[in-house]
Amino acid sequence: MAVQQVDNQPKMIAPGARVEIRGEEWIVKQVKSVKNGFSYKVVGVSEFVRNHEAIFMSTLDEVIEIRPEDTQFVFDESPQYRKSRLYIEALLRKTAPIDNHIYQGHKGAFNLADYQLKPTHLAISNLRPRVLIADAVGLGKTIEAGILLSELIKRGRGDRILVVTMKSMLGQFQQEMWARFTIPLVRLDSVGIQKVRSKIPSNKNPFNYFNKVIISVDTLKNDSQFRTYLEQCHWDAIVIDECHNVANAHTQRNRLASLLARTCDSLILLSATPHNGKPESFAQLVNMLEPTAIADEYNYTHEEIKGLFTRRFKKDIEKEVSAEFSDRELHKQEMTASLEEERFLRYLHSLRFNTLDGKIPNQLSLPGLSQIRGTKDTLFKNTLFKAFLSSPAACLHTVQQRIKRIEQRIQDDSATEEVLGSDLKKLQEAENLLLAISDEAFSKYSYLKNLLKTELKWTGKKSSPRVIVFSERIQTLEYLSKKIQQDFDVDEKSVRVFHAGMSDIDQQEIVEDFGKENSTVRILLASDVASEGVNLHYFCNHLIHFDIPWSLITLEQRNGRIDRYGQKQTPHIYYLLTKSSDSEIKGDLRILEKLIEKEEEAYKNLGDTATILKLYSADKEEEYIEQELAEGTAVDHIFGAENDDPFSAFDLLLQQGEEESIETYPQAAAYQWMDDYNFLIQSIATLREENPLSKEVLETLSDKQSVIWFPPEDVQQILDFMPKEAIPKKKEFHLTTNRDEVQAAIVEARKKQGQWPEKQLLWEQHPLFNWLLERVIVQFDKNEAPLITISALGDRMIFFMQGVLFNKRAQPVISQWFGVEISTSGEPVIHSFDELKQLLFSRGELHNPGGAETEMEIVHQYKIAALEEARKHLQNLREERRGELSSTLRKDLKALRSWHDKKLELLDEQEHQKRLSNGTVPKNIATRIEFERKSVEGLYKQRQEWISKTMATDNRPFLRIAAVFVGK
Repeated sequence: MAVQQVDNQPKMIAPGARVEIRGEEWIVKQVKSVKNGFSYKVVGVSEFVRNHEAIFMSTLDEVIEIRPEDTQFVFDESPQYRKSRLYIEALLRKTAPIDNHIYQGHKGAFNLADYQLKPTHLAISNLRPRVLIADAVGLGKTIEAGILLSELIKRGRGDRILVVTMKSMLGQFQQEMWARFTIPLVRLDSVGIQKVRSKIPSNKNPFNYFNKVIISVDTLKNDSQFRTYLEQCHWDAIVIDECHNVANAHTQRNRLASLLARTCDSLILLSATPHNGKPESFAQLVNMLEPTAIADEYNYTHEEIKGLFTRRFKKDIEKEVSAEFSDRELHKQEMTASLEEERFLRYLHSLRFNTLDGKIPNQLSLPGLSQIRGTKDTLFKNTLFKAFLSSPAACLHTVQQRIKRIEQRIQDDSATEEVLGSDLKKLQEAENLLLAISDEAFSKYSYLKNLLKTELKWTGKKSSPRVIVFSERIQTLEYLSKKIQQDFDVDEKSVRVFHAGMSDIDQQEIVEDFGKENSTVRILLASDVASEGVNLHYFCNHLIHFDIPWSLITLEQRNGRIDRYGQKQTPHIYYLLTKSSDSEIKGDLRILEKLIEKEEEAYKNLGDTATILKLYSADKEEEYIEQELAEGTAVDHIFGAENDDPFSAFDLLLQQGEEESIETYPQAAAYQWMDDYNFLIQSIATLREENPLSKEVLETLSDKQSVIWFPPEDVQQILDFMPKEAIPKKKEFHLTTNRDEVQAAIVEARKKQGQWPEKQLLWEQHPLFNWLLERVIVQFDKNEAPLITISALGDRMIFFMQGVLFNKRAQPVISQWFGVEISTSGEPVIHSFDELKQLLFSRGELHNPGGAETEMEIVHQYKIAALEEARKHLQNLREERRGELSSTLRKDLKALRSWHDKKLELLDEQEHQKRLSNGTVPKNIATRIEFERKSVEGLYKQRQEWISKTMATDNRPFLRIAAVFVGK
């Protein structure tokens, strides 16, 4: 028999019904009539198929409707009905919340502050949980993302998660998600990818094999096969870290991010610098979140983007997190240039190039000269100046590279020698002056060496403080590495170099090593690739700017490596500045002092350094400053007048509403009667009784909060999808409900290279806890419910039920646990969950007197009446919801219509502007506009249908009788 039949004719099972197919539970989304039966489009409910969509033919598979009328009541012989209580508890914990309260995310292993909950509140208040978290550098965006992911998991909307981040961040992000939230992300770095490819068939999609993955954006960008795999996948949630890197339209990264945005329900974007000052760049990110939010990406209002992003600065939340930050101390250190350095600076200041400045004598017209012209050559003196302020070694490298290029050009075209020869001699003279600067004459390094020895007492041994030294130039980093090793008699184990040219594995290794207390690394020499995102503050509070970047954004990002959320010591930030006795050179060096001054001003008052120059890009800031200096603009004028409004119109647009005081975001307790610890203890004891031969061992600790668990062998399928670092030796899991102990374990794990916290959070989000829930639930068959006797109920019986109403997309929109009381002396009564807790479980342990056949018969007689009452209750809830949502539905559809009309109006304007004098529009433009019109109409229709299906509830409820409580 393929389906339920009446008079040998197949009976259709309506959409919204729960069915059993191939031993798994599904919800019917769509039904089509086919020859001799029906085609069922379904979405999975039970653990192994949850959220997986499939189509089954009733002629090929047995489709069994799960009906509450078929519930069979069974006696539970366990003491105090322990087996029944655990079963009910497991069902309760599997219930997905459907309101806007926060149930799970705030319970992770971190010190909660209200501001951290705002992104989650915004996301779950939207029809689709999508949000841009644009908080400033160092405020803990990773934790905010973990809170939201945890909430999505609790709601059954986070089974499949993809995290895309920078390659240096892979290990750090993965470990944070596990240690604080037990979210098991599989890391697909260059080594991880090879392991996956060796483990699964070559034609198998790795993104279908693993449900929770973290991968670098560069891996996805450069691996065409991986992009193809992504196009075939659907994710519950995607996180894109440092999303400003994907905001520029028509770039490879932007196309990749746009693809990802279309393959997920929930999207979380993270960036401290979410725009480049242009509305259209921010619109790119907003369109990934909600493509029908903005009609005109060049001109939109705060109302159009409201609810899709949150942006706070340290000054906005400092009252909440004062314990998690320490006030920084700045040290601006000036050192007088040596005679050799002064000689080079004066020579450089006097240099005038024939061709490098783009000033080719008018009387010369030589073959090949057009090839050596270039706008960047006008800035070459500044390039040399910046390189020298980093180190003579960096400047020497730049000079020698240019000498090679000129010599090659002369060799290729001897006719250019007359012009290029003069510049070549000047560069060769610069080379000689740089070679004359000995190590002893390099004043900044001499100061650094003295600073390390005298003030910081740095020896290179483990007792030395840990220090970060930033420089823009790799040649400077390599010079410093060699010199520090020589002068302090240490090796490369104590002094590590970190730059963009390193592999993802090497970058992750250095970041992790530097964050371990027992690490031998005492100085990290880093380029600005380390200024973005990575945590370097755990055992380090000294940061030295060996050179000053000509960008306020980069300067702020550098300082944010140690001046960030969780820093327990005073961050000491050192700026090393070379001082000249020449008045004109002093003026050139004034730019460095001004950069430091402006970064500190933004830190104290504005919160956002990008608002000072209003360029919103580190590269653009550097280019602008170089250009202004090349044109002779006074340093003080480069940064604008002192009375200028620091905020652009676009900055103010993003800030609207953010000036409000921190709200308290609603939190709620999920459906449950037992705490996590007791559920675990009692569940394992019950399962051991069912299988006495099981080899698992559970040791409870005296604090009544912690256990040591050696789980059974059949959890291996769970462990295969956890980070290997999260699996302890001999699979000895130390679990605790004490968040402080988990945080202490996180701190302790930072003492040793390669170590993850030994203690893990004991809560239902842990993969092993989730496995335990499933094991408890299957102790009763699908159509079984325990019968529990409570003598105090007298002649009453209470059917404990779960009622769920789905929308047209088969998502739960009303989900409630309640009791239907039936008695011989009155009308049926509906009890809320809280009333049942008080009525049934406020008396302590339940006494189990054993089953009675007469009770079973009576219960079956009243089952249908209880179900009818339950359906009436759910119908009332449906009507209430319909009334509550009617205004919301009208508002959303009105906003969608406004977007549609405005988009078409803009296209009409474009068409009018491009119309020729003869009244026609060029074919290529007309074709493009027509394509865009069709795209707008298609998206409008799709979103209309999506909103309607999301808002509208199906009138066919799902009812489950979880248990029945009867009196004597």
